[in-house]
Amino acid sequence: MSVALVAFSAGCGASDGGASGDHVTITLSGPNQWNNSSDSFGKAWDKLIAGFEAAEPNITVKTTVLPANSWTDTLSTQLSAGTAPNLVFQQAPHKPDQVVALDKYLQEPNPYIPENKHWIDNFNSAHFGTGNERSLDANGHYTYVPFNLTSLGIYRNDTLLKKAGVTSDISTFDDLMNACTKIKAAGFTPMAMDSGANAADWTFWSLGSMLLRKYAGKVNVFDSAGNPGTARQVTQKGLAKAVLTGELSATSTPEVKDMLKLTKQLYDTCATPNWSGVAAGSAGDEFSGGKAGFIFSTSFYSSWLDGVGFKYSTMPFPTVTTSDSEYADGSVAQFGASDGGTSYMVSATTKGSELAASIKFLQYVTSAKGGQAWLDATGAIPSTLDAKTPATAAGLLRGKWSETPPIKFFTKAPKAKSGQNVYEGYLIGSKSLDAQAEQMETDSMAGWKEVATASGWTDDWAK
Repeated sequence: MSVALVAFSAGCGASDGGASGDHVTITLSGPNQWNNSSDSFGKAWDKLIAGFEAAEPNITVKTTVLPANSWTDTLSTQLSAGTAPNLVFQQAPHKPDQVVALDKYLQEPNPYIPENKHWIDNFNSAHFGTGNERSLDANGHYTYVPFNLTSLGIYRNDTLLKKAGVTSDISTFDDLMNACTKIKAAGFTPMAMDSGANAADWTFWSLGSMLLRKYAGKVNVFDSAGNPGTARQVTQKGLAKAVLTGELSATSTPEVKDMLKLTKQLYDTCATPNWSGVAAGSAGDEFSGGKAGFIFSTSFYSSWLDGVGFKYSTMPFPTVTTSDSEYADGSVAQFGASDGGTSYMVSATTKGSELAASIKFLQYVTSAKGGQAWLDATGAIPSTLDAKTPATAAGLLRGKWSETPPIKFFTKAPKAKSGQNVYEGYLIGSKSLDAQAEQMETDSMAGWKEVATASGWTDDWAK
């Protein structure tokens, strides 16, 4: 996240404490995105750490793997209490003053990249950095750096699909429902789905990229700095204003209820029976074990599939047509490669030599010198220009799916519900469609009000 605090040559590799011989230990905590281990992010991560410690012998990096069902609460509590580790997974709920603003560091050289003058220049600006408003927090600051980009997609077990008689192309939502029905009839799980929130969010947002597109021009009223204007994608401030003024509403914007209905249809038709009772994280094992036809996952899920005994491929989320929703207008699904993969912040309590060491670790990972082998092993998409995209990730970047839509969704869970499956009641049948929409509206109002307050916006609609 930050740049070197002292200028040095990439070749010399001396740490901040190197001149004095002092040893520095920095800590990093986050959820495990690559396997089900409670101890390690995997062999590729361990090699990455070893490579950094070899380059910087006076710095030790200690990694803590946090449980998938509690990491958000753990890190948010630690950030609030001032007890957070030095490096914190970026998606942890936090206030701007709980992390280090990295703007000035990103303007300094990354010593692990030859002839680099500004660290930020090596990032793919289509997804992070200069000109990309999504990279900034609500106050217009950089507060994290991405180790990789992530792209989502639906993985297909082509061997299983053939056994189930699914031989035609799957390009529409209706095609997917028909395929799931055939797979279920053949005795397999159509789509591996655990009790976590990710797949529900990804489904809902993919639907939103099509059905909500028509509203983007109306609510795109702020530039990336928060001033009146427009941005490439609707900013947080634009979405907050739209929700808090009622321009967009989970109860009165009709597309939202159709998005909920289609999400439930996918779960009812394709997901594991009684999916809410399946342990978080088990979906990946079900698909890699050859028991499911599909799984919705990220680009680095391919690292789970090394050596599997079946052929697999990937595809974008299918297109919603007028046979699925009266609000469909022919738009295809978009998600876009984004910097929401493995991204880390520096906690505000990190000072002195620990801050310098934390910055150096972030620089090392976001260089081909340090990060390429890890990207190759995990199938992750590089966030930087000097690294290459692994072949296993290339299929998730094709067509419009690889482009970020101007608007995916506008609902916002309050901090207390971060990481939860906010659609769960409706998906398992314990809450009606109207009740679910009303709950989402209440949550969105509260969530965006929190953002407005934390961001210090003084506009009348934000008060």
